[in-house]
Amino acid sequence: MVKAMRSIFGSLAISGLVLSACGGDNKKSDSASDSLATAAMASPIQTVLNLGATISSTAVDLEACPLGDFDAMVAKAPTEISATADVDGELFAYVYQPDGADEPPHLQCGRGGLGAYTGLAPQADYKDELIRLLDDFVLTFDNDRAHRGGTIVRFCAEMIGAGDGDFCEADWYDDNVWVGVFIDGEARSAELAELWVVAILDDVVANVPLLAPGTQIAN
Repeated sequence: MVKAMRSIFGSLAISGLVLSACGGDNKKSDSASDSLATAAMASPIQTVLNLGATISSTAVDLEACPLGDFDAMVAKAPTEISATADVDGELFAYVYQPDGADEPPHLQCGRGGLGAYTGLAPQADYKDELIRLLDDFVLTFDNDRAHRGGTIVRFCAEMIGAGDGDFCEADWYDDNVWVGVFIDGEARSAELAELWVVAILDDVVANVPLLAPGTQIAN
């Protein structure tokens, strides 16, 4: 089964990264009074990752999206995005566990050219990990910004050489987890991706501890 996958932590290593940064400082967020309570997400995420690890496959299909109702997430996206959603496309949910211990696995859901994902926060510098793992793309970063006790990173990626894989993404991360969205196609925009990830953050943080522990591998 072919899925429309875009993954910051799932790219195959191909030499030739070109990085273009637009004033992208890599600041960590200071503590915020409205910080998101993400500590409760870590164990449920690991539970699903462990479940996926029992099957020898890069992408292990799940019965349901552990981040929540994906169509409800799309409904919260900016109208420029939600209006282009492929409502008849196949809905996918899976654990992505790439070959290589240095590429963190994660949970991903999506439909068509839109997707959302979450995983445990990497130990290395977040932006350095993006650069390392997406080395078959030219990355153009916008400025990082503090938000809800974490940091938002947004960028667009243009595939080096032939191929139709360009996308834009926005990720929010703190010391516990990261939550991201991607957009491909003509509607892709780092700014719109940021608006979307901000709109669904509270829902994902609340949903994962409730939904992930009961998530099962699809038959």
